[in-house]
Amino acid sequence: MIGLRSIAIASALVAASLAVPFDASHAQNDAQRLDTNGEILALETNKGVLLRLDRPASDIFIANPEIADVQVKSPRLIYVFGVAPGETTLYALGADEQPIYSASLQVTTNLTRLDELYEQLLPDSSVQIRMVNGTGLLEGVAPTAASAEAAERYARTFLKMDVVNHINVVQPTQVNLRVKFAEVGRSTLKQLGVNWESLFDIGDGTIGLLTGRNVVETIADPITGLPTNVFLGDDTADSILGSVSTGNIQLNAVLDALETEG
Repeated sequence: MIGLRSIAIASALVAASLAVPFDASHAQNDAQRLDTNGEILALETNKGVLLRLDRPASDIFIANPEIADVQVKSPRLIYVFGVAPGETTLYALGADEQPIYSASLQVTTNLTRLDELYEQLLPDSSVQIRMVNGTGLLEGVAPTAASAEAAERYARTFLKMDVVNHINVVQPTQVNLRVKFAEVGRSTLKQLGVNWESLFDIGDGTIGLLTGRNVVETIADPITGLPTNVFLGDDTADSILGSVSTGNIQLNAVLDALETEG
């Protein structure tokens, strides 16, 4: 079936071929611009709306049929549908060449499938998306920041365009701190002690008093072969040592300071 729009285009071509030449300067001065009435008709790709006009239309124009198109069902009933994302304009004129209807058409991607995707993959979230000036706007509520980021990622992949994320996250952002605990053995030891020994030679005998670890060991000098005293250290401690000998009395002392963790 040939629509009225096709007939209007054909008629315009015939009229143009038969037109008598005229002064373009006078026509430009007498021309009257007919703007749209400010109505915005929002459409989705592969979806449309049925419009009933106030009176029969003789001509219907769409600026860019690659964005939106029209099917004429009758002189007063037209079907306008989206073809591709973008904006264009529509005019319907009566027999007197006066506008019957005009609108700015804004075509966006079909968002129904994306809404269904959110319901399946993010059932705990309540997320909606709408198009604003060619940009996807995400709104709604998500339980976590990860859910909000997933919703934005799905939208970018589906729409293949920039997306503004205005999703409200119910759960506050948490900062996770990783703490590592090291097991400390029970051999931890703190020690500050004085080790001393005192020897008294009385005639042929010796009387001694010892405390703490052994401080001095008497060994034979490897050169002279005579007995000599050697102070004994401790590998686990720092030590301060001293020795006093007077007459038959010999006093040896060691101060150990130790702090280990093991």
